[in-house]
Formats: sequence, structure tokens, C-alpha cells
Amino acid sequence: MTFESLKDGAECECNSKANPDGTSTFICTIGGTSPKERDFLSKWERYKKAEKELPFEDCVDLCSLKGTSMNKIDGYDEAEIVELFKQRARFSMKSKTFIFKFNLGQSVGVVEHTPNVDHHSHHDLYKCDTFCAAFDANEFKNSSVTKVNLEVDAA
Repeated sequence: MTFESLKDGAECECNSKANPDGTSTFICTIGGTSPKERDFLSKWERYKKAEKELPFEDCVDLCSLKGTSMNKIDGYDEAEIVELFKQRARFSMKSKTFIFKFNLGQSVGVVEHTPNVDHHSHHDLYKCDTFCAAFDANEFKNSSVTKVNLEVDAA
């Protein structure tokens, strides 16, 4: 796998601590009933397309912006992670309301465990160049999509 597009003019080696992981199961939110390339755009890519600049101080900040967020569910409480997704969706009209569950195929990219304040299960996906060049949802294995139910329980 090559990661030239990840560099994008920066000297940071964002994927130096990342590894392939085709056995773990991950989840992330997507915008519809099937994953699209736009669901895996990093903040860096989104801002670049909008011709905006993202402030960052160092390689840690930059790499965080260049990774695509997802959560590993193996060894974690999946229901707890899904509840975090629901909370975000309730407070943001732009939130994606479908949960994509998957294993990474061989040519998607590499992942790094990047725990954050939301949840310790957070990982960054650093996409390889072929993923960016020709998105193919079939590169994800054992995949499924579930609509997030945002109904508030009546108590």
C-alpha cells in the first residue's frame, strides 16, 4: 500500500504507528444506506475541497485531521459507542444517522488506536492511495448498515 496522498505536502509521517487490521470489527456513521467515498473523507479533505484552511500546531494535530474516525467494537461496549453516535446526532442536524459496521479489506488502509475524550475505542483510518483513487464499498468485509433510532424513550 502507498500513502502519498496522505502526505499532501506535509513532512509528517501520519501512518508510522498505524497497522493493517483485517480482523477487528469497526463502526462509524455514514450518510445513507450504503457507504460512499464522501463518508470517508477526513476533515482535512473536506476543508481542502471547500478551499478552507484548518489550523494545526504539530504533526499530532495534522494527522488527527487527516485520519478518518471510526471506533473498534472488539473488546468494547458496542451499545455504549452507538449511544455516543445517537447523542451527537440529536445535537447536530448534519450528523450522519446510519451506522456502518465492517472489517477492513486488504487495500483500504491502516489504523491507529487514537483514544479521545468521547471514547477509548476511537481509531483513525489512514486511507491508502488506491482507496482514494477508486472507492469500492466491496473493499469492506462483513459489512452491515443500521439506521440509528433517535427516538427518546418515554420515561
